Amino acid sequence: MPQKLKIIAAAALESAGAAVVCHYFFRRLRAFDPVYEVLYLQPAPYWSAVLLFLLFLALFLFLPAGRQGRAERVRDWMPLPFAGALLLPQFDSVLPLLGAFLLTGWGACRYASNLAGGETALSGKAPLLSPRTGAALAVLFGMLGVFWGFHLQRTAGNTLFLFYHDWGEYAEHYRRLAFSADIRPIDWLVGGGHWNGAVNLLMSAAIRLVPAPETIFLLNSVMIFSAVPLVYLLGRRLKLPVATALVFALFFLFSPVVSNQPLSLFYGFHPVNLLPALFLLFFLFRERRQYAAAGAVMLLTLFVQETAAIFWFGCALYLAVGKQYRKAALLAGGMLLFFFLTIKFAIPAAVKTPGGTYTQMFHFSQLGSTPGEVLLSPLLRPAAFWGTLASPNNLSFLLMLVLPLFFFLIRRPLPLLAGVPLLAGVCLQSSRDLQNVVLQYGVELNCLVFITALYAAEQLFRQGNRKALFGALAASLLLVPALYLLAGKSILFGKYPAAPILSRPDASELVLFLKSALPRGVTVHASPRIRAQLVFDFPTRALTDPAEPGEFYLFSLRPETMTQAELNAFRSALAADPTIAPITSANWNDLEYVIFAKLPSPRPPAPLPFLRLTTPEEFAALGPVVADGPDVEIRCRPRQDGTLIGARLKRRAESDLKFRFILGRGNERLTKEVTFANGLRPADSVETGTAFFVLLPPLEGGFPEQVQAEVLPL
Repeated sequence: MPQKLKIIAAAALESAGAAVVCHYFFRRLRAFDPVYEVLYLQPAPYWSAVLLFLLFLALFLFLPAGRQGRAERVRDWMPLPFAGALLLPQFDSVLPLLGAFLLTGWGACRYASNLAGGETALSGKAPLLSPRTGAALAVLFGMLGVFWGFHLQRTAGNTLFLFYHDWGEYAEHYRRLAFSADIRPIDWLVGGGHWNGAVNLLMSAAIRLVPAPETIFLLNSVMIFSAVPLVYLLGRRLKLPVATALVFALFFLFSPVVSNQPLSLFYGFHPVNLLPALFLLFFLFRERRQYAAAGAVMLLTLFVQETAAIFWFGCALYLAVGKQYRKAALLAGGMLLFFFLTIKFAIPAAVKTPGGTYTQMFHFSQLGSTPGEVLLSPLLRPAAFWGTLASPNNLSFLLMLVLPLFFFLIRRPLPLLAGVPLLAGVCLQSSRDLQNVVLQYGVELNCLVFITALYAAEQLFRQGNRKALFGALAASLLLVPALYLLAGKSILFGKYPAAPILSRPDASELVLFLKSALPRGVTVHASPRIRAQLVFDFPTRALTDPAEPGEFYLFSLRPETMTQAELNAFRSALAADPTIAPITSANWNDLEYVIFAKLPSPRPPAPLPFLRLTTPEEFAALGPVVADGPDVEIRCRPRQDGTLIGARLKRRAESDLKFRFILGRGNERLTKEVTFANGLRPADSVETGTAFFVLLPPLEGGFPEQVQAEVLPL
């Protein structure tokens, strides 16, 4: 076959692979849930794949060939057909897509390596940016991250997206430290079930000055994104050119783990977010030979979270492999002793747990009930240990951590050994929903990946290995955006974007109304999302905790952490308790909230203005029939102030009921979902003949022309 024909054939094969990857990612993949690893695919026209093929074919045929010639250039991209082949079968797993990313990055690495040459900023001879400009830009990138993270958290809080755990739990703890006189000394060292005295001191001081949720949101963002300029400073200290160090800072800013941490799904703030900045500071001081400062930072990390000791224990393993046995033994022994003391004595002294065990032991319940049993589980419970370790989502979690900088890491992988103990702690947890880049479990590991990559880049510069450096950098320039768009909390585009959160309606008026219905200072048992709104105004407890007289219940009628059956049973128990009295309800964007009070003594059920026992004749006077079934009859009456809907029970309900009402006039349409009795009295707890009345808001065009109703059993 003639050489030109071989080149065209190879380019066509590579173009087909690239077209399949891009068609899958940009057209077929509508969304991705990185927590549960669910791929949401949609049909896509084949003509778009053909168009992509033609575009890539033109690109590959006219790309710069480099010094080795066009035939060699074509061979550089030969991983692409294999990347496309991975995505041709229908898989439910994200692993084929990650494999396609890896192969595509490999092609970019090979091509850029062969193009390396000429005078560029990376050579250190013709810098694009001055050190001062680079530092200013790195700080600017960090500040933009802080602003974005704060905005995202504030919006999520105002729209009832954030849960009470984790941020609300910590906020409540810091508020107690700042203002309560009933504080034990151990409470200053342990919060939220973790050893975190340094963060307790910092955050309680901040809350003392500005007691508001925004204080938590701002400091959380500062903790996360202060690491961005520190990545740049460490890169510069390792003698990387300004542009290269700045690119690493951008890589960190857009890494999937970092971009997700402001919300951490819906858990928000966590003390562990401070550790990456401190780890980077440690290595920065170490490179400057400021060993006292480095030691102080290392000591400080031990008071941020007990898992920092596991990180340093991992560093001891790295020292041991490097034959620094004495340092390794001292560091490993010290960290193990520290970790043992904190989880055995300090944390159980602050948090009551069954048997006084470590609060996080429930994560490893399949392996044992004590740290010793978990450590020996490869021998005591080998099936559970190896079965958990071999779970596919452990591999996808690891790939998402290392893929952005993979081609730097393979040049100097040994420092990653320091992350093995931490990685084991994540991968061996019983829940299969925690091994992802969204939650905080990857924060320390992600920082280690970047530190390792920085030292690998420094080694390549020091060795003058321009080919490897250009290749790794080109691969990361492709892989970082790819992983960010796949699993990062992207701003505008991507498969896991922030847009659904930012577009949620503001719930400030709803929260204000619910707070106004509660007496000042009362203890409130609340569901997770509304509980997060109460921590700066009321003492709160879990919804299912037994209430004392004078305490209140406030919860959503939509299940959050309960199942629908559990919520129904809970509401039935409240309805059957003569010491529980309904107070008020609110319906906001079809989210319904109810408030009940715990009375000191039993009382007869209070009448509700929207519930009335009616005869069939009385109910017929309301207006025309909207729906009439064997269990419920629904009628309506248009009024100037809206449409009055009545729903009468024709026989005893077997469960609680929910209604969906639809009003229409021309092109105008109003849909409203309302629970029977606004959720204050379940339908299965009232007499036959009881009618529930609800006034729907008026339509802009006048009286409704169509009224529809649907009964939805709960």
